[in-house]
Amino acid sequence: MVGAPFTDFKIAPGFRHTMAKDNGGGYSNRAILNTYTFMKLPLGIGFENNLYLRQDFYNHDFEKAPNQYEDKEFAVDFESYIYKSFPLYEMNKVAFSLNFEGGYDPYTFRQYERYAMKDGVAKYTDKNSYSLYTLVDVSMAYKITDAVTLTTGIAAEYRNWDIQEESRAKNWRWQPQAFAMLETKF
Repeated sequence: MVGAPFTDFKIAPGFRHTMAKDNGGGYSNRAILNTYTFMKLPLGIGFENNLYLRQDFYNHDFEKAPNQYEDKEFAVDFESYIYKSFPLYEMNKVAFSLNFEGGYDPYTFRQYERYAMKDGVAKYTDKNSYSLYTLVDVSMAYKITDAVTLTTGIAAEYRNWDIQEESRAKNWRWQPQAFAMLETKF
C-alpha cells in the first residue's frame, strides 16, 4: 500500500517485437518502462498520471530531415487525467450522477521529427503531439443484484480529434456519445 494520497503505483518494464502483416521483413523492437500512478485528492477528486518510456529499434530507416536517416528513436507518452463524480439522485436500486473527466490522452514527446516529400513539397511532422479532452456525462446506474449493475448514460466529449501535432493542434469539437455497460463483481 502506497501512502496517502496515493492509492496505487505500478512500474511495468517490458519488451515488444512486431512484424509486418505480410512477414516481409519489416519489424521493430521496443524496450518499455511504464509507470502508473493513481491518487485520491480532497473533495473526492481522482487523479491519474501514467508515463510510458520507450526505445524503438527498426530494421528500416526513417527520414528525419533531407538525407538524414535514423533507425531508432526514444519517445515518451504522458497521460494525465482528473475525475470527479457528482451524485444527483439515489433511491433503492437506482442512482443518477453527473460525471466529469479530462486531461492529456496522451502527450507524446519524440526524439525526432519526421520528414517526407509529398507532391514536390517538403513536409515535417512535429516531434511532439497531444490530445487534450474533457468528457461530461449523465448516467443512471441500476443495481440488478448485489453483484450486477447496469449503467447507461449520455455524454459529450470535447477534444482535438483530427490534428494533434503540438504546433498546429486544431479542429476542437464536441462529440456526442451514448453508452451502456454491465458491471459484474465476483
